[in-house]
Amino acid sequence: MSRNLLSKILLIIFLCLGGLFFVWGDLARATNQGDVVINELMWMGSSASIADEWIELRNTTGTEIDLSGWTVEGAATSGGTLTIPNGKTISANGYFLIANYNEEDARSVLNVTSDWVTASVSLKNTAAQYILKDNTGATIDTADDGVGDPPAGDNTNKYSMERNGSPGNGTLAENWHTATSSQRI
Repeated sequence: MSRNLLSKILLIIFLCLGGLFFVWGDLARATNQGDVVINELMWMGSSASIADEWIELRNTTGTEIDLSGWTVEGAATSGGTLTIPNGKTISANGYFLIANYNEEDARSVLNVTSDWVTASVSLKNTAAQYILKDNTGATIDTADDGVGDPPAGDNTNKYSMERNGSPGNGTLAENWHTATSSQRI
């Protein structure tokens, strides 16, 4: 085999392997704190049902993220942990909705399709804290400080607690606001 041909073959192999590692690296990239945030909490239920509670996650990156095996501590019945099932992803700069009921259920005011419906969502009305962890157990985000009333949301009018556009530290009240309306979400 000529030296020129061997050089070309080695170059092709190197480029192919380099491209493979580049793609694999993007898919396997570690998730960093703040890549996904707890964006909205309907902790008080809705006008349709006190159990009409939901959690919305927001992807702050330009990359789709696999949520398989991720957990939300403190968000399930009796302060337990919700574990997101395998095969669930959140699109780049997108949202992921976890709810007790789907949009067709008369007990819900939602008018959007939930990404995961589970009857286990149970959000505290006081002294709450929710911790989002990836499938390695690393803390990705925290919402509320676990002391007193939630920093936002309106139990009387049933307005949710929403994260500000620039999310900041989720344990600080200054990074949350009360939804401005209670329209069908």
